[in-house]
Amino acid sequence: PVSDGYVIGPGDEIFVKLWGRMEGTYRLRVDRDGKIFFPKIGSIYVAGKTFGELKTYLRKRVGAIAEVRADVSLGELKGFQVSLLGEVTTPGRYQASSFHTVLQALTLGGGIKDIGSFRRVRVKRGGSTVLDLDIYDFLLRGDITHDIRLRAGDAVFVPVAGPLVAVVGEVRRQAIYELKEEETIGEVLSMAGGLSPSAYTRRVQVERLEGNRARMVVDLNLEEAERSLRGFSLQDGDILRVLSIIEEEENAIEVAGNVQRPGKYEWKQGLTVGSLIPDETFFLPETYLNYALITRLVGPERHKEAIPVNLRRIVVERDAAADVELKPLDTLMIYGESAFRDLKTATVGGEVRDTGEYEIHPGMRVSDLVMLGGGLTQDAYLGEAELSRLDKQKHTVIHKLNLGKALEGDEAHDLVLQYRDLLMVRPIPDLQEARYVTVKGEVRSPGIYAARKGERMSSILRRAGGFTPDAFLQGAVFTRISVQMRQQELIERTVEQLEQEVARTAAKEGATALDVEDVAAQKQVLEAQKLLLTRLKQIRAKGRVIVRLAEPEKLEGTEGNLLVEHGDTLEVPRAAEVVNVLGRVYNPTAVVYSSSNDTVGYYLRKVGGATEDADKKHIFVVKSDGSVLTKETAGEGLWFFGAGDFMDTRIGPGDAIVVPEQLVFTRVMKDIKDITQVLYQIAVTAGVLIVAF
Repeated sequence: PVSDGYVIGPGDEIFVKLWGRMEGTYRLRVDRDGKIFFPKIGSIYVAGKTFGELKTYLRKRVGAIAEVRADVSLGELKGFQVSLLGEVTTPGRYQASSFHTVLQALTLGGGIKDIGSFRRVRVKRGGSTVLDLDIYDFLLRGDITHDIRLRAGDAVFVPVAGPLVAVVGEVRRQAIYELKEEETIGEVLSMAGGLSPSAYTRRVQVERLEGNRARMVVDLNLEEAERSLRGFSLQDGDILRVLSIIEEEENAIEVAGNVQRPGKYEWKQGLTVGSLIPDETFFLPETYLNYALITRLVGPERHKEAIPVNLRRIVVERDAAADVELKPLDTLMIYGESAFRDLKTATVGGEVRDTGEYEIHPGMRVSDLVMLGGGLTQDAYLGEAELSRLDKQKHTVIHKLNLGKALEGDEAHDLVLQYRDLLMVRPIPDLQEARYVTVKGEVRSPGIYAARKGERMSSILRRAGGFTPDAFLQGAVFTRISVQMRQQELIERTVEQLEQEVARTAAKEGATALDVEDVAAQKQVLEAQKLLLTRLKQIRAKGRVIVRLAEPEKLEGTEGNLLVEHGDTLEVPRAAEVVNVLGRVYNPTAVVYSSSNDTVGYYLRKVGGATEDADKKHIFVVKSDGSVLTKETAGEGLWFFGAGDFMDTRIGPGDAIVVPEQLVFTRVMKDIKDITQVLYQIAVTAGVLIVAF
């Protein structure tokens, strides 16, 4: 809303609404000559009138028309440009309205810079200074009476700041202040909001620069007569530092430890331990009353002195001779019983919900210890439990207990607990653990079967209905969790040993390198070794166990009739029709199996044969049952394969031929095992096909 004191000028827009015999709304703009043109009346000069005068004037002119009334308001207001100069963030010319004051105009330019003055902001109008504004009046006292409205062509100039004084420490408003007429410490502290309650008035410090040569320190006492401080004037660059009083209370003592309300207490003349502690309710439970400690600061050096006290004699027995007088700044430490004796504990283990060590108290029994452990589990055996304890000679003595009777309160079995007792709750003998076996693939009833203790593979297969006509028994995959964990452990151990061997050999060969080419060759070999080790670390054992399956009635009595374990999985696939050829061959792929052409050489020829970088001496076959054949193992069973050459080795459907890469061995690797052999050993151990080849 526009106040009645607003001065009308060129550019202002005036709204006039008429009602009565004449109705309408007129938007009248004040032209450059300060006039408006009002229909039915003509040109009217309004520039220089206040808004209040304008409303009265127009209503009077309109009122001359019989039975017509008018309402006058303002629309768009005139605008003009002002200049912001000096130490403002963005100096320049800005569009302002007649409502803009000096402070509002400064915000248009982004405010005053750090080096700008807040005490002497000047407004220049027509070549003369019409205002020297002190913004501290607004910031510190909220006085805006001197903040005038700007006019067209005004310039706001911010000079460089005058003398600056920093006020830090125990004042209400720490800041850097610009001095104008203030010189004394009291005047500067008044700008800073005064002293805080924790200010130490006997020592106020002034840091001062002397002649651009050195920094000096002056200590002042604000409690001195004001007359003596008047002569001390602050200068540009001074730092007025108000120190804090010492946080340590001079008339207090501190009580700590095993008490209901620790903390500080008021010290009075004649205060003693007995008068400080009214009765036993002052302590927490299990307080050690035979010993407490007073720590006292003694002498000008304020060294600590320990004074022992007997709380039992002072508080309980009220023995005045044992009482000790307290001094200011004393600390009374009261201890719990656990600080001077071992905590009495007993341990419960076995078939309880929360095994562990628990604190015991006099009179607690075996049944109490069971409850501290959360009670018995469903598998706990009530017929017998063992309680082991140390006798006087520190020998272990075992007590056989009937746990059921102990829980019923039979004191012959529900023994009183002693320090370091160990109660072991046994599980029910011959407890049948849940065993679940998964059978998948080509069986008549695949699914998950609950196995009895001692049940074997033939029994599980019989319960599954036996095999379907499409079952390929040679390709059956049997995995076991315990085997998988053991295989993975062996793989990680082998990789770790190989890493250590590579590191030792590389270090030794690096020290004996003959030339630059030898060093480069060693570097290449080392990178290849690291790549192989990285691949080895990615291997995850499947836990496959090589088994020879048959119909359930034929499987009984054979080595393939394994005892099943929880988590075992048997997957019987359909008959395989292909042979996989992998590794360093021209076309790694799967080839349709032919019973008339079932040799290694035939399938290698079908994929183009081995490449130039293939290691032909270490080609091996992974059988469909997971077993691995090499040139050496195939030679031991020529009666089965019917040929003396490994290329003539007979293979079956589902088998895989693996052609590894020929590794170039240099002098650096002469002390390292053949890595191909290492990979082969891992493949045999894990029962998996290594993808590193």
